[in-house]
Amino acid sequence: MKSMYKVKSKFIKNKIKGHSFKNKNLRQYIDDLIFLEKSITKGINGMAGNWMLFYMKEKYEKDYYQLLKELKPKEYRKYAEKRRKEQIKLKEREKRWKEKEKKELNKKKKLWLSLGGKI
Repeated sequence: MKSMYKVKSKFIKNKIKGHSFKNKNLRQYIDDLIFLEKSITKGINGMAGNWMLFYMKEKYEKDYYQLLKELKPKEYRKYAEKRRKEQIKLKEREKRWKEKEKKELNKKKKLWLSLGGKI
């Protein structure tokens, strides 16, 4: 029999506290969080494990980063800075896209008017 993994995270312990073991959905959720914790503390080996990690990080994104913040704060800070920079770039792209859309709309309006249409 495989030895039980000892949960390190207060985040996971707080999720369990006060809840019944009979709740299968909660047990699955906790198992998934424990998998994420292990990936942070011990790493994941193999292609299947990495696929699972990718899926779990997407499914439980907020929980994953909460665990990362608690268990590996330096990595979390790196992630947070990277995410902040990505958000800035995204906002800049959205702004450029909106400006382009506005120019296109103005061109269409001018064409519309030149063809005898009304606005």
